[in-house]
Amino acid sequence: MPTKHYDHNCGGKLYVDAVRFLEADETMHAGSFWGRVTMVPGSSIGYHEQNCNPAGDLELYYIIEGSLLANLNSEESLLGPGDIMVCYNGDWNGMENIGDTDATILAMIFCSPCPCVERRKGMIKHLKDMPTKHYDHNCGGELYLDSFIFLSEEEALHAGSYFGRVTWIPGATMGYHEQNCNPSGDFELFYMVEGNMIAHMDGQKELLGPGDIMLCPNGTWNGLDNVSDKNAIALVMIFRGRN
Repeated sequence: MPTKHYDHNCGGKLYVDAVRFLEADETMHAGSFWGRVTMVPGSSIGYHEQNCNPAGDLELYYIIEGSLLANLNSEESLLGPGDIMVCYNGDWNGMENIGDTDATILAMIFCSPCPCVERRKGMIKHLKDMPTKHYDHNCGGELYLDSFIFLSEEEALHAGSYFGRVTWIPGATMGYHEQNCNPSGDFELFYMVEGNMIAHMDGQKELLGPGDIMLCPNGTWNGLDNVSDKNAIALVMIFRGRN
């Protein structure tokens, strides 16, 4: 995956490095930036006004690991693994790694398919406060999956219909099935956060670990198996393309 180095990002301290795990055309232009960002201790993304136009309508920061101090519209919050910050165009935001280890963040800029986007105020959500959902034998799979819903369709400005942090216990599977998000989406993205799983896609299988992805457009066949003795966690997101 291509990487990019940003010195003093948005006027911040030190530098950040970003691994781009998807390009806009791979997502039917559902978004313009899909990056796994690493912030060394003491580094920051400078306080700045969010303006993704014309490339997007909101930016989502999902904390994978580390301790960060976020500033959203002049209000500071401590963020840790599983927490998010959502910044709409017009919001002011920044964040600093206040820990003594690297912090890892997913940064994604989404594009709303709606012709008129209602102005919303940015928000911070903590993992402990997110609603949960339980799935028995998901898609005909083994055992069950549990999910924290970290963003609603309305909060995502209808750029997607599902945004969940999903846990597979040992032996749990998402059954092999044909992808069909219609009418709520055009593709499903799985981003591995923790653990290892066997991914099945169109008759092929591959081992996935942290930082790996599986992208499933409508019409593909796919499934995921946790064959390890530890929990596996993935972000599961259904998006709408713009072409």
